[in-house]
Amino acid sequence: ATAPTTKPSVASDAPPLIRAGSYDSMSEVGGYKTAEEDAVDDSAEPPITHRAASTSSGAARADNRWSCVGESSGDREGERPIATEPARSSAADESEALTDAEAVVVVERAARAADTSGAVTDDSMHLRAVLLARADELYTAGALERAHALLAPVLANATAEEPQALAELEWRLARISHDLALQAKRARQPAKEHELMLEGMRLVGAAVEHDDQNAATHKWCAILVSVTSAFDGTKTMIQKSFVVKEHFEAAVRLDPKDATARHGLGVWHYEVASLSWTMRKVAAAIFASPPTATHAEALYHCNLAENTSPGFYIRNRLMIAKAHAALKDRKAAKEWLGKALELPERTPDDTEALAEARKLLGAL
Repeated sequence: ATAPTTKPSVASDAPPLIRAGSYDSMSEVGGYKTAEEDAVDDSAEPPITHRAASTSSGAARADNRWSCVGESSGDREGERPIATEPARSSAADESEALTDAEAVVVVERAARAADTSGAVTDDSMHLRAVLLARADELYTAGALERAHALLAPVLANATAEEPQALAELEWRLARISHDLALQAKRARQPAKEHELMLEGMRLVGAAVEHDDQNAATHKWCAILVSVTSAFDGTKTMIQKSFVVKEHFEAAVRLDPKDATARHGLGVWHYEVASLSWTMRKVAAAIFASPPTATHAEALYHCNLAENTSPGFYIRNRLMIAKAHAALKDRKAAKEWLGKALELPERTPDDTEALAEARKLLGAL
């Protein structure tokens, strides 16, 4: 797909932006959890590391035909490349054994240590990187509430921060809200799900405004636009479809190694290519030039995702098989269904994807 030449749009009041595939995971298009991660108890204390979080790309349904992201719980293929951390000082070294609450205190202390001109010191930069790394570990371990409690007060007191630093906090809080919303959905709490998804949309909309060169902000914007647009029905999802595509394209342009964002783009093409006659009529009534895509384009993007991170997501292999089936290549479709069935089952989304793969394999 061609990278957008203009900045992808984000509504100023962060309303539902579209939902492009259908995941009850990202493991939903965004950080995916392994079986071991799912088994981690929230009370466990993941070890803190001193990795500087990336400042550019970060650590992804009224009618599922318009849902190109899954309901997963994070970045399925794992953390993004991390930036080189600045030199440590004695103050930074003190953070080696920080608890969640202590990490917040240290970061606030570092902020107060900034010089009178408002410049951020090396200590402050390093401690912020430690905080983000800590939050990423908690998120990966499934300790969503603790990750939120760690980041939220820092964002609340970050009015003087650089825009890029704000974006790093905002997109992380957005993905936490997204995953908490999925938990609410599974618990059959639609009002809470709706509230949390819209909060995530508000946060990620602000993140894109603060740093539109951050791949993670665009990826999570695409995911949350896709999800929240479904709240307002099929017409809204269709209207937002271009927004989802633009943000996924921006994400893969800024971070070509992000398999999750690439997968989301592939699902977007597959769903648009598979629209029913009725849905195409609705789209034609809304746009002079409605969204178009082919199954060959869907296959291209999903293959790229697989090549980038082999076996990172059962549903990606399933999508490759479905694209082959749509292109009348039954042999290749069966081959990829077999490859999907080889992967371990780790999440509820994996369970659904494997069931769909078995059903499709039996029908070919």
